[in-house]
Amino acid sequence: MMAHQTAQRAAIRRVFEEAKRPLGPQEVLIAAQTLVPKLGLTTVYRTLKSLVRDGWLMIVDLPGEPSRYECATTDQHAWFECRVCKRVFQAPGECQGVSTLIPKGFELTSYKLVLYGACAECRETGTSLGESVPSGEGFDKPSSERSGDLEAGTSA
Repeated sequence: MMAHQTAQRAAIRRVFEEAKRPLGPQEVLIAAQTLVPKLGLTTVYRTLKSLVRDGWLMIVDLPGEPSRYECATTDQHAWFECRVCKRVFQAPGECQGVSTLIPKGFELTSYKLVLYGACAECRETGTSLGESVPSGEGFDKPSSERSGDLEAGTSA
């Protein structure tokens, strides 16, 4: 059963439609408060849960990160996490070559591919990626050695 359309719910949906990327609850709150100034975090969480239940949103769980949400889609895609600002973006296009990583005789049912680096906005501002990257996550290797590193799991 779809929930009643309130101003708060409409604002949260609009935030996702305009953002076109996975958002955390705080990001949703800040953006939606420009439309509904008295919106609270509890309402955001309740609405996110409802929109997931309705199939309009899906949960994006990335390794070591709090859950984010994005508009539901049936396509498999990768995400790009900016190591500077911590925002997550949906990578454009389909992931080519994933099937070549499957061991012989195995069946792939889903995957999660996460790319890490610096987003265009952080690069434009000249923020140093080297100062913001946590160690121990493959970033201590030269880029030529880590180009094939993948984070694998099941899709959200």
